[in-house]
Amino acid sequence: MSLLDSRIFDILDAKGVGAIWVTDLVNICYLTGFTGSSAALLVTKGRSYLLTDGRYELQAEREVRGAEVLICKKRLETLASLLEKDGIDEIAFESKHLSHHEWKEASAILKGRNMLPLQDEVRRLRLLKGAEALAAIRRGSDIAFDAFCAVRDMIIPGTRESDIALSLEVEMRKRGASKASFDIIVASGKQSALPHARPGEKKLEEGDLLIVDFGAVYNGYHTDETCTIKVGTVSEKAAEIYDIVLEAHDRAIEYVSPGLRASDVDRVARDYIRQKGYGDFFGHGTGHGVGLEIHELPVISEKSEDILEEGMVFTIEPGIYLPEVGGVRIEDMIHVTAEGAEIITRCNEHMRG
Repeated sequence: MSLLDSRIFDILDAKGVGAIWVTDLVNICYLTGFTGSSAALLVTKGRSYLLTDGRYELQAEREVRGAEVLICKKRLETLASLLEKDGIDEIAFESKHLSHHEWKEASAILKGRNMLPLQDEVRRLRLLKGAEALAAIRRGSDIAFDAFCAVRDMIIPGTRESDIALSLEVEMRKRGASKASFDIIVASGKQSALPHARPGEKKLEEGDLLIVDFGAVYNGYHTDETCTIKVGTVSEKAAEIYDIVLEAHDRAIEYVSPGLRASDVDRVARDYIRQKGYGDFFGHGTGHGVGLEIHELPVISEKSEDILEEGMVFTIEPGIYLPEVGGVRIEDMIHVTAEGAEIITRCNEHMRG
């Protein structure tokens, strides 16, 4: 995490405003280090202010870097007073994190000041991962891998999906994860044809395809990976789609390079699956950025306008889901380097032997 990433001041200049009102808590955490659940950040050319309430006074004093901490009960009134003091008439705000009601309230309190909506400009500051972020992601990946190895022997006929999910989360926490990155997916048999299935009481059976989608949070950063495991001997159709997805996964990763369009990475995986006759059964994007949030930029999809840059971290996760057979998804996190793609996650490589 940065000490108020200096590129935010470029947004001020580009938009021609005197201040930016940051209300997305993840962006606030990235910019200042504050991890509380109630705050806003005012960034001006001369000074920046972290506004929160008395519950977080001690926490803010310990965590916040690059901004003055102001404890207040009426946040918008404090904002208006700061803008008045600095003579600022135009302010940009994160439109995706301000409801219509909040916008109307802010407009009334700010008394006619021009409010310019931002889209993803602040969020895009988190696109490229620095050394600290990469170290946290790599450590989280190691934790997830070690936890997976610890529960691998549970993956046999007769084990409940929910027991695998619970044990995997416990093992990640024991190894230093603050929590799982999301609700762990463990789906077997026909349930694995549901991309976001929830683990249930179903017991693994001989011949099942088993999808395990999981990740660990370490020092605020998330990891994300998916293994598809054959429980015993699977059907010819199940084996076929497994091999197709694995090849699509490998081709997409091999294609990654700085300067390419994210949509072209998606195309490489999607075209291969289409050529094999399963295009209608791959219904999601090929990947997404991962960092302080489990889903962030860039987007690896057919319609994405993102261009790959060195330092990006995202997933590659093609899949095929057949309702009468089951599903296969193979997902790894990669780091874009000058040479191409560095695979960060480890479980799929380990399973290849």
